[in-house]
Amino acid sequence: MAVEIEPLAPAQPAQMDQASAVLARAFANDELFVPMSREAARRPEQVAAYCRWTVTSHVLGGAVVDATRSLRGVCIWQPPTPSSPWWLGQRTAPEMLSMLRSMGRDAGRSLGWFSREERYRQELLPHRAHWFLV
Repeated sequence: MAVEIEPLAPAQPAQMDQASAVLARAFANDELFVPMSREAARRPEQVAAYCRWTVTSHVLGGAVVDATRSLRGVCIWQPPTPSSPWWLGQRTAPEMLSMLRSMGRDAGRSLGWFSREERYRQELLPHRAHWFLV
């Protein structure tokens, strides 16, 4: 049986909400996100808010979001830049606030999770310029 593999291409700006939803569905029950929330029933909403913020902040920071034509597959490539521009936090504030609101009483736990996840990622990254699959 032949399997058709859809090629990836840069996603269009109008597709970012859909791309976020695809990522949220893919990772809603992933072990990485379990510590984010005490309530499994709320985790899909919380992961969706996290994915919206992730897509927005990475796109504004110069990342490339690739997707299949049908939007069944999505990936984010972070460019080899040393750090995010200073204005990125301001531009993504609405998504960050929405994400924290969705976390509710788990916001403190989630912020600790984000901090640990980012430290872990920084430890894994090679200390040279490269593209990074987020």
